[in-house]
Amino acid sequence: VRVRAGLPVGTTVSNQAELRDGAGNAEPSDDPTTAEDDDPTRFTLGGAPDLARVVKTYRIVDGAGRERALIGDVIEWAVEVVNQGNGAATDVILSDVIPEGTRYVAGSLFVDGRPATDRVDGDPGAQIMGTVQARAAALAPGEAIELRFQTVVEAGPQIENVARVVAEGQVERLSDVVVVPVGDAPRRELRLEKSVVDPDGPPAVAGQRLRY
Repeated sequence: VRVRAGLPVGTTVSNQAELRDGAGNAEPSDDPTTAEDDDPTRFTLGGAPDLARVVKTYRIVDGAGRERALIGDVIEWAVEVVNQGNGAATDVILSDVIPEGTRYVAGSLFVDGRPATDRVDGDPGAQIMGTVQARAAALAPGEAIELRFQTVVEAGPQIENVARVVAEGQVERLSDVVVVPVGDAPRRELRLEKSVVDPDGPPAVAGQRLRY
């Protein structure tokens, strides 16, 4: 059987079978885990977290909305994960390795919209050996944690970045790979030529037909 989706945590599911003989005698099933006789088998629905959707975005600071970065540009990265399950996630760590070809901007770390220091201390953020991270002791169903930081572009031709989240008892989840192109947009070389032919030979005179 499959438990119906949408049932709240704490719901008790009960089931009982019945055995009948040819004489019409019936005997109900018994739950062997209880002291009660002939009682239905029951279980209570628990909850489980779901951190599968890790969303990562970026914007070029003062980039007027462009998606292609230039050397020296500052990129702000944002990573968010929402607990879409029906149970709490505990010991949550949302992390992101500083992308190759960029340099971390010291003091640019924010967790849930609030500034965090780069060192490991009492706040939920830190930058440790090239990895920025945000921590949450617990995320209830529907709650989210967001990590923001900035890097300076130092090399191209593109920057690739992926974030990850882990929690107690949960497998590691990854964001989609975000690719930022670096450098001027490729230009198409267009050339238009036009020439004139005088069928009668030069010089051209008024009223004469020419071919272009």
